[in-house]
Amino acid sequence: KHLNYQPIGVIGELYVGGEGLSREYLHRDDLNKISFIENPHKPGERLYKTGDLVRWLPDGNLEFHGRIDNQIKIRGFRVELGEIESVISELDGVIETVIKPVKVQDGNYKLVAFIDVEKNYKGDARDVERAIKVKLPPYMVPSAYKFMHGFPKTINGKIDRKALIFDSREFENRQKHEPEWMTDTEKAIQKIWSETLKTGNISVTDN
Repeated sequence: KHLNYQPIGVIGELYVGGEGLSREYLHRDDLNKISFIENPHKPGERLYKTGDLVRWLPDGNLEFHGRIDNQIKIRGFRVELGEIESVISELDGVIETVIKPVKVQDGNYKLVAFIDVEKNYKGDARDVERAIKVKLPPYMVPSAYKFMHGFPKTINGKIDRKALIFDSREFENRQKHEPEWMTDTEKAIQKIWSETLKTGNISVTDN
Protein backbone atom coordinates (compact mmCIF):
# COMPACT_ATOMS: atom_id res chain seq x y z
CA LYS A 1 0.00 0.00 0.00
CA HIS A 2 3.05 2.30 0.34
CA LEU A 3 4.07 1.55 -3.27
CA ASN A 4 7.32 -0.15 -2.24
CA TYR A 5 8.80 -3.12 -4.05
CA GLN A 6 7.96 -6.48 -2.50
CA PRO A 7 10.67 -9.08 -1.91
CA ILE A 8 10.64 -12.38 -3.80
CA GLY A 9 7.81 -14.59 -2.54
CA VAL A 10 5.77 -11.81 -0.91
CA ILE A 11 2.34 -11.03 -2.36
CA GLY A 12 1.70 -7.47 -3.50
CA GLU A 13 -0.44 -5.52 -5.94
CA LEU A 14 0.69 -5.44 -9.54
CA TYR A 15 1.33 -2.08 -11.22
CA VAL A 16 2.38 -1.88 -14.88
CA GLY A 17 4.19 0.88 -16.76
CA GLY A 18 6.47 1.53 -19.69
CA GLU A 19 6.09 2.71 -23.25
CA GLY A 20 3.09 0.50 -23.98
CA LEU A 21 0.98 1.97 -21.18
CA SER A 22 -2.43 3.27 -22.25
CA ARG A 23 -3.05 7.00 -21.98
CA GLU A 24 -6.31 6.73 -20.03
CA TYR A 25 -9.85 5.37 -19.92
CA LEU A 26 -11.96 7.24 -22.45
CA HIS A 27 -14.36 9.70 -20.74
CA ARG A 28 -13.80 8.07 -17.33
CA ASP A 29 -12.07 10.71 -15.22
CA ASP A 30 -13.18 8.94 -12.04
CA LEU A 31 -11.36 5.75 -13.02
CA ASN A 32 -8.33 7.61 -14.37
CA LYS A 33 -7.65 9.29 -11.02
CA ILE A 34 -7.67 5.93 -9.26
CA SER A 35 -5.97 3.75 -11.85
CA PHE A 36 -3.21 5.92 -13.33
CA ILE A 37 -0.60 7.29 -10.93
CA GLU A 38 2.87 8.80 -10.98
CA ASN A 39 5.67 6.27 -10.58
CA PRO A 40 7.27 7.07 -7.19
CA HIS A 41 10.45 5.26 -8.24
CA LYS A 42 10.84 6.95 -11.64
CA PRO A 43 9.67 10.60 -11.71
CA GLY A 44 7.92 11.56 -14.92
CA GLU A 45 6.67 8.03 -15.63
CA ARG A 46 3.20 6.70 -14.97
CA LEU A 47 1.90 3.42 -13.58
CA TYR A 48 -1.40 1.60 -13.99
CA LYS A 49 -2.96 0.04 -10.88
CA THR A 50 -4.19 -3.38 -12.06
CA GLY A 51 -5.90 -4.61 -8.89
CA ASP A 52 -4.22 -8.00 -9.40
CA LEU A 53 -2.39 -9.68 -6.53
CA VAL A 54 0.86 -11.38 -7.53
CA ARG A 55 4.20 -12.42 -6.14
CA TRP A 56 7.63 -12.68 -7.69
CA LEU A 57 9.03 -16.20 -7.98
CA PRO A 58 12.77 -16.87 -7.74
CA ASP A 59 12.90 -17.52 -11.52
CA GLY A 60 11.51 -14.03 -12.25
CA ASN A 61 8.00 -15.12 -13.20
CA LEU A 62 4.89 -13.65 -11.57
CA GLU A 63 2.38 -15.92 -9.80
CA PHE A 64 -1.23 -14.69 -9.81
CA HIS A 65 -3.07 -14.67 -6.47
CA GLY A 66 -6.49 -13.23 -7.30
CA ARG A 67 -7.95 -9.74 -7.23
CA ILE A 68 -7.51 -7.18 -4.47
CA ASP A 69 -11.19 -6.18 -4.83
CA ASN A 70 -12.28 -9.80 -4.40
CA GLN A 71 -10.79 -10.14 -0.92
CA ILE A 72 -12.45 -9.60 2.43
CA LYS A 73 -11.49 -9.98 6.06
CA ILE A 74 -13.48 -12.63 7.96
CA ARG A 75 -12.77 -13.17 11.68
CA GLY A 76 -9.36 -11.57 11.27
CA PHE A 77 -8.40 -13.69 8.25
CA ARG A 78 -7.98 -12.25 4.76
CA VAL A 79 -10.08 -14.39 2.44
CA GLU A 80 -9.82 -14.64 -1.34
CA LEU A 81 -13.41 -15.18 -2.49
CA GLY A 82 -12.31 -16.52 -5.86
CA GLU A 83 -10.47 -19.39 -4.18
CA ILE A 84 -13.69 -20.56 -2.49
CA GLU A 85 -15.65 -20.17 -5.74
CA SER A 86 -13.08 -22.29 -7.56
CA VAL A 87 -13.25 -25.15 -5.03
CA ILE A 88 -17.08 -25.31 -5.06
CA SER A 89 -17.27 -25.05 -8.85
CA GLU A 90 -15.15 -28.21 -9.15
CA LEU A 91 -17.93 -30.31 -7.56
CA ASP A 92 -20.05 -32.55 -9.78
CA GLY A 93 -23.29 -30.92 -10.90
CA VAL A 94 -22.12 -27.37 -10.12
CA ILE A 95 -21.97 -25.00 -13.08
CA GLU A 96 -20.82 -21.78 -11.44
CA THR A 97 -20.39 -20.30 -7.97
CA VAL A 98 -20.43 -16.79 -6.53
CA ILE A 99 -19.36 -16.06 -2.96
CA LYS A 100 -20.71 -12.89 -1.37
CA PRO A 101 -20.12 -11.44 2.09
CA VAL A 102 -23.36 -10.58 3.93
CA LYS A 103 -23.24 -8.10 6.79
CA VAL A 104 -24.75 -9.22 10.08
CA GLN A 105 -24.99 -7.49 13.44
CA ASP A 106 -22.09 -5.37 14.74
CA GLY A 107 -20.71 -4.95 11.23
CA ASN A 108 -19.47 -8.52 10.99
CA TYR A 109 -19.68 -10.48 7.76
CA LYS A 110 -20.65 -14.03 6.90
CA LEU A 111 -20.00 -15.75 3.60
CA VAL A 112 -22.86 -16.96 1.40
CA ALA A 113 -22.36 -19.28 -1.56
CA PHE A 114 -24.70 -18.77 -4.51
CA ILE A 115 -24.44 -21.97 -6.54
CA ASP A 116 -25.71 -22.44 -10.09
CA VAL A 117 -26.42 -26.15 -10.43
CA GLU A 118 -27.62 -28.49 -13.16
CA LYS A 119 -31.37 -29.18 -13.22
CA ASN A 120 -30.96 -32.78 -12.09
CA TYR A 121 -28.67 -31.87 -9.18
CA LYS A 122 -29.47 -34.02 -6.15
CA GLY A 123 -27.04 -32.60 -3.57
CA ASP A 124 -27.69 -30.21 -0.70
CA ALA A 125 -25.76 -27.77 1.51
CA ARG A 126 -24.39 -30.56 3.72
CA ASP A 127 -22.91 -32.37 0.72
CA VAL A 128 -21.17 -29.21 -0.47
CA GLU A 129 -19.91 -28.35 3.01
CA ARG A 130 -18.47 -31.83 3.57
CA ALA A 131 -16.65 -31.72 0.23
CA ILE A 132 -15.08 -28.28 0.62
CA LYS A 133 -14.02 -28.76 4.25
CA VAL A 134 -11.44 -31.21 2.91
CA LYS A 135 -9.80 -28.43 0.87
CA LEU A 136 -10.54 -25.21 2.76
CA PRO A 137 -9.81 -24.00 6.31
CA PRO A 138 -12.87 -23.47 8.56
CA TYR A 139 -12.89 -19.66 8.23
CA MET A 140 -13.31 -19.99 4.43
CA VAL A 141 -16.32 -22.32 4.64
CA PRO A 142 -19.54 -20.39 3.80
CA SER A 143 -22.21 -19.98 6.48
CA ALA A 144 -25.08 -20.51 4.02
CA TYR A 145 -25.73 -21.90 0.54
CA LYS A 146 -28.29 -20.78 -2.02
CA PHE A 147 -28.88 -23.14 -4.95
CA MET A 148 -30.10 -21.66 -8.22
CA HIS A 149 -30.75 -22.66 -11.82
CA GLY A 150 -28.94 -19.90 -13.68
CA PHE A 151 -27.54 -16.57 -12.47
CA PRO A 152 -28.89 -13.11 -13.38
CA LYS A 153 -26.68 -11.45 -16.01
CA THR A 154 -25.75 -7.87 -16.81
CA ILE A 155 -26.24 -6.35 -20.25
CA ASN A 156 -22.64 -7.40 -21.02
CA GLY A 157 -23.42 -11.03 -20.25
CA LYS A 158 -21.49 -11.12 -16.96
CA ILE A 159 -22.93 -12.38 -13.67
CA ASP A 160 -24.91 -9.60 -11.99
CA ARG A 161 -23.50 -10.00 -8.48
CA LYS A 162 -25.63 -7.16 -7.12
CA ALA A 163 -28.78 -9.07 -8.07
CA LEU A 164 -27.73 -12.05 -5.94
CA ILE A 165 -29.45 -11.32 -2.64
CA PHE A 166 -29.43 -13.15 0.68
CA ASP A 167 -31.39 -11.77 3.64
CA SER A 168 -29.18 -11.82 6.74
CA ARG A 169 -32.23 -12.89 8.78
CA GLU A 170 -32.06 -16.24 6.99
CA PHE A 171 -28.98 -17.05 9.07
CA GLU A 172 -31.20 -17.24 12.15
CA ASN A 173 -33.32 -19.94 10.51
CA ARG A 174 -30.25 -22.04 9.75
CA GLN A 175 -29.00 -22.42 13.31
CA LYS A 176 -28.44 -25.92 14.57
CA HIS A 177 -31.01 -27.39 16.88
CA GLU A 178 -29.69 -27.43 20.45
CA PRO A 179 -29.29 -31.07 21.52
CA GLU A 180 -31.49 -32.06 24.44
CA TRP A 181 -28.60 -33.95 26.04
CA MET A 182 -26.48 -30.81 26.60
CA THR A 183 -25.60 -30.27 30.25
CA ASP A 184 -26.13 -26.91 31.95
CA THR A 185 -22.38 -26.29 31.76
CA GLU A 186 -22.31 -27.06 28.03
CA LYS A 187 -25.26 -24.75 27.43
CA ALA A 188 -23.49 -21.96 29.33
CA ILE A 189 -20.30 -22.46 27.31
CA GLN A 190 -22.26 -22.57 24.06
CA LYS A 191 -23.94 -19.27 24.98
CA ILE A 192 -20.58 -17.62 25.70
CA TRP A 193 -19.10 -18.72 22.37
CA SER A 194 -22.25 -17.78 20.45
CA GLU A 195 -22.14 -14.25 21.86
CA THR A 196 -18.38 -13.94 21.34
CA LEU A 197 -18.45 -15.14 17.73
CA LYS A 198 -21.73 -13.36 16.94
CA THR A 199 -23.46 -16.54 15.78
CA GLY A 200 -25.89 -19.10 17.12
CA ASN A 201 -24.73 -21.74 14.66
CA ILE A 202 -22.53 -23.54 17.20
CA SER A 203 -22.69 -27.09 18.46
CA VAL A 204 -20.80 -28.80 21.29
CA THR A 205 -19.21 -31.03 18.65
CA ASP A 206 -17.78 -28.14 16.63
CA ASN A 207 -14.04 -27.49 16.45
